[in-house]
Amino acid sequence: MLFTKYPKANKVKTRLIPAIGAENAVILHKILTEKTLTTLNNVKKLLNKTGKLKSDIFIFFDGCEEINMRDWLGSDFYYVMQNGHDLGERMKNAFDYVFKKSYKKAVIVGSDCPDLNTDIVDDAFNNLDNYDAVFGKALDGGYYLIALKKVIPKIFVDIRWSTPEVLEKTLNICNNHNHRYFLTKTLSDIDTIDDLKKFPEILSNL
Repeated sequence: MLFTKYPKANKVKTRLIPAIGAENAVILHKILTEKTLTTLNNVKKLLNKTGKLKSDIFIFFDGCEEINMRDWLGSDFYYVMQNGHDLGERMKNAFDYVFKKSYKKAVIVGSDCPDLNTDIVDDAFNNLDNYDAVFGKALDGGYYLIALKKVIPKIFVDIRWSTPEVLEKTLNICNNHNHRYFLTKTLSDIDTIDDLKKFPEILSNL
């Protein structure tokens, strides 16, 4: 599952607008989303080829109608509008949605992490065989990936999203309720100009 927004000026990568401008923020958002989607496509091909899992890609979107997303990213995916009053509720509802369709494992990733690769997502699926949850730790204290094999509602409530304590508090909840978790590779999101400067090959395209 890919969580993303439709690329509208002043609606995406807003923390970067003072540094790079609204139009470049849109370009950046498109670059990151399309790069992430390519990674997920590669994961799907790998899983289907090896016979590990039959996999599909769901794009949970915000900021437009489904036809706009299809015009942007194509018709090879399932599109579902995000639903919920905050990020936690939207993620919980997304997991609920796919598990009700009889999928046995599910991974949510955002579109802000250019170093996300096929191996990391594949590893998340594999580790669900032995753990209740898998998280990809982001350097800013949040997480760029979450994988589950059933919904754990408690980890999506009473979290102050977009703060440095997101992952720590989430893991504390897991520990307090005996949910076993695995942490994948720590990566950097692109939320600020300092983050963006770590990726000169992306910055050069703006």
